[in-house]
This record gives sequence, structure tokens and C-alpha cells, in this order.
Amino acid sequence: MLKKYFTTFLLFLFFSVAAVAQTVGDYRTISSGDWSDTGIWEYFDGTSWITDADAGFPGYPAQNGDANRVEISSGHTILLDVNIGTSPIGTGNSIALLVIGDGVNGSSNETLTFTSDKFLNASSILIRDTGVLQWDSVTNADIRLTVPGDVSLTIENGGNLEGTNGCSSNQRLIVGTKEYSRCSSNGAGGNPSFDEIEGDGGVNPDPCVDDSEVAVPDVATLPTVTGECSVTVSTVPTATDNCEGSITGTTTDPLTYTGEGTYTITWTYDDGNGNVITQNQTVVVDNVTPPTPDVATIPTETGECSVTVTAVPTATDVCGATITGTTTDPLTYTGEGTYTITWTYDDGNGNSSTQDQNVIITDTTAPVADVATLSDIIAQCEVTSLTAPTATDNCGGVVTVTNDASLPITAQGTTVVTWTYTDAQGNFSTQTQNVIITDTTAPVADVATLSDIIAQCEVTSLTAPTATDNCGGVVTVTNDASLPITAQGTTVVTWTYTDAQGNFSTQTQNVIITDTTAPVADVATLSDIIAQCEVTSLTAPTATDNCGGVVTVTNDASLPITAQGTTVVTWTYTDAQGNFSTQTQDVIITDTTPPVPDAASLPDITAE
Repeated sequence: MLKKYFTTFLLFLFFSVAAVAQTVGDYRTISSGDWSDTGIWEYFDGTSWITDADAGFPGYPAQNGDANRVEISSGHTILLDVNIGTSPIGTGNSIALLVIGDGVNGSSNETLTFTSDKFLNASSILIRDTGVLQWDSVTNADIRLTVPGDVSLTIENGGNLEGTNGCSSNQRLIVGTKEYSRCSSNGAGGNPSFDEIEGDGGVNPDPCVDDSEVAVPDVATLPTVTGECSVTVSTVPTATDNCEGSITGTTTDPLTYTGEGTYTITWTYDDGNGNVITQNQTVVVDNVTPPTPDVATIPTETGECSVTVTAVPTATDVCGATITGTTTDPLTYTGEGTYTITWTYDDGNGNSSTQDQNVIITDTTAPVADVATLSDIIAQCEVTSLTAPTATDNCGGVVTVTNDASLPITAQGTTVVTWTYTDAQGNFSTQTQNVIITDTTAPVADVATLSDIIAQCEVTSLTAPTATDNCGGVVTVTNDASLPITAQGTTVVTWTYTDAQGNFSTQTQNVIITDTTAPVADVATLSDIIAQCEVTSLTAPTATDNCGGVVTVTNDASLPITAQGTTVVTWTYTDAQGNFSTQTQDVIITDTTPPVPDAASLPDITAE
């Protein structure tokens, strides 16, 4: 009967899949047999179809991993004798698309059959108009084929789900948790029948099987909850799920806040099917009144060399808390001058006030270096930074240390750096330090072992290798070679790398001259030598050596050549290295001249 197709898009998708080029992981049948028989399958490895006789064949479909497209075609019948996937259905190895039938009208049916309960973990199943998915049993035993709940099952007009034991409700297709029986309502609790599946053109997946849709919050943006000194959130938001209906939000965040600030409560909506969505709600505790200092004016602190402030002032917050003042300024001062300590009263809610306190110190003594003589700084190439020495102020204040160096220091020899120690009052003293740059390290070749240079005849130039100077300077590269190098065999060239300070290292490189090319005849084909009676001498042909050397020319002829007919002479061209080539030349002796009488005219002979 005619079958309806449940969506035009799904059919378009399947036909498109069937028409695309093969990809790695595709299988197709080459004969009928058991699914687990690797000999009935061909596998596409990305380049060509291979069989189990070929290297790289991975086994039957979904045996050792997921399969892509599996097609039963050409009138083949396949017995599903193994499970595809594991329990629960939807786990284990899988098939992306199972195609039963090749859709060739008038050909034999293509059949996938099974005789016992089986799992078929496939994302999509397409039964073409010559395809049959067959429940095969000689008895009326329970036979179930279980496929994932979200399977896309499409049956073309002419495709069939059928059993071989008449009308049996025990022959069932289980799609996730939904059951279909061979016969409708025949002892199967009113399950839909195979005929209904065929009439619908397949099975639409239950949207709540393997539900992947998250709930939608009932309020797009949750209202901000505000308060002065504290906030308690009492209204719990909700969301609506496509399968579970109304879902009440949950959170692990506090619902009561007492400190000023902006807080975020993250509400979670979980539909119980693994789909979770969150929604944020803002809580603002907004205390806008800064703390008030408890003393209108803080007393000034004074001293000779140092002052340490120990009394910390306080203020009172609008919400009743006592705020202790904080400062980023020092509490101890050891250098002469007038200082201001700025105390900050922060209620922790973004409100703050400040209050100043003065500190006055007088000092006139310069700092004293902690080390009488500074050690020399010695380096190979350069000094990029200097470690500042220290000095002590008589009042224990901060000493600023500066120098007159221009970094980096790269000049070979001794550079004198002058250090200046200055206290907070501007009193200063100086001290010198020697920086000595002495490069004693030779350059290092960039390649540990230089590659051999190989040529047939000669090397006329050399590409200089490189080396790196430890100080990054210019490296001069020289060699002891006498160019061109023409001597057959190995010539060892020594490269020398020298830096600007005269430090040097050496490295050797082999130059190998090996002539392995035979001479080439100057004439591709030698002309035949033709004579009437004999050839007493031969003119030697020539050949050219690739290295321009002398070529020795010999032949195998036995002179003179008098034999009528064609004699083949072989010429041999040999260079100085013993490389040789050969060439043949025909000598043709053909006597075509009749005898010549010894007398031009014979005398008459007379008689009586």
C-alpha cells in the first residue's frame, strides 16, 4: 500500500545522504550471509573499497568502533546474528545510517533478518522500496528488535517491516520505550502495528525521549531586590519545560544579605533529564552614607629621626558599626620632612570618608654605604641589569639608590659605575663599582655536523656554514679549501669561526668527488661503413665525458674485415674513472662490380 512520509525534509535528507560520495567508515554488502561474517562486507577506507583480505579492514560494521553508512544492496539477505550497541540502547558502538535496499525497481529484495532479540544502535534507518526488515521465526516466540528512542526510521513506498510467522504480536519493534507489534491489539496491549509504521512512512522520535531541550524561565529578567542595610529574597522564580511542565528554581547562594554591595543569586532550573539552565538575579544592599570620624582633628605626630604612629583613629557607620581607619601610607617615618597620613574609613559597602594626620621629622646626615668596597661585576658579553647596593640612613629612613650606568654595558674592558645614596631629606653620598666585560668564549657552530658535499666532477664554490657568538656579535667564517676542488675522492675542508675578540672554533666538512657517469657518444647512431671487398681500417668515433676528461675509444673489430655481408663492430668509450658506454656500427661488404677483361679487344682467330 502507499505509505505517507512524515516530513519532506527527512526524506530529502535521506535521499541526499544516499547520493553523496563515499566517506571513511562506509560499508556495503558483497554477498548474503551473517552480519558477523566479515567476508560479506566491503569497507571504504577513504580511497577505495577493501575487503577482509586487505590490510586495514576493521571488521564487520560496528564491531570495533562506530560505522558511518551501512548499505544492504544487490538482492542480499543479511542475518543480524550480533547486537549492535549495548544495554541500555543508545550506548556502545553505533551506525550513523543503515540503508536496507538499493531502490532498484524490479530487482530482488534486500533483507535484514534476525531470529532472536537484538539491539540495533543506529541514528537513522532507511528502508528503500526494495528493502525488508524481517522478523524471522519458525515458532511464535518473542522476537524484539530494539532501536534508540531518537532514531529516524524512514520507510519508502515499497519498503516493508514483516514477519514470517503470520500475525504475531510477539514480533515487536521497540523504539526507546515505545513498542510496535506485528499485529495491532493482538495480545500486545494495543500496541501500534507495523502496518501503521509503514503507513506513516516511518517513526517520528518522541521529543521527550533523550530530551535535550532546556526549560524556559517564566520571567525573562528577574527583578532586582534592593535594601538599605540588609535584604532577604523570599520569592522563588519558576520556568516551563517542554516535557516536565513547571519547574521551581533552586540555588546554593544565600537568600539573606547584610553587607552593602551588589550580589548575584544564580537560580538553576533542572528538568531531571539532564537539561539544566541557569538565571541570575541581582540583590543590591545600598548604604550610601559614609562613616563619620569620631575625632574632628587628629593630633600631629613629631620626632627627630623617626616617628611611629600607634594610635589608629575610628569612625561610626550609619548602620551602627565602628569603622577602624586604614591607610596605605607608612606608619613609621625615618627621613626628615613633613608627611601626611591619610586615614580611610570604609564601611565595606562602597562608602568611605578620609581624614589627614601630619607627621614632622628633621634630618641632615647623609646615608652610609653598607659595604666599604663594592665587588667587581665580571661578564663575558654584557651586563643588562645591576643589583643595587644598600646604604643606611642615620635615622633608619628609606634610602634611594641610583647609578649613572647606561645599560646594557657591552664595551669590552672596565666601566666604572657611580652609585648615589639619597635619603628622604635629600642628603646623599656616592660609591663606585667596576663592571669588567671580557669575552673568552669561542663561537659555536649552528649545525653539529656539516653535511657532505657530493659532486661528480668538481666543486667550484662552498656555502659558508654559520656559527653563533655567545655575545651575539659578528662571526667571521673562513676555510682552508683551494677551489675548485676536482680531485676524485674525499677532500676535508676545515671551517674556522672567529668572533670580534679573536676567539675561534673549527669544524670540518667532507667534499666528495665521485664520477659515476659514463661517457656519452657524440653521435647517437653511427653511419654504416660500406665497401666492395674489404675494410682495412676504422675511423674512431668520439664521446664526451661529463667531467671533460679524456675518453679512451676501443673496438672489438678484427681487421681487415673481408666477410661479405654485415659485420657489427662494438665501440667502447671509457673515461679516466673506468666508467664506460658502448655503441655499435655496421660494416657492410657487398661486391657488386662485374670482372673487367684484361685485354680491351681480343685478337681475331683465323684458320684455313
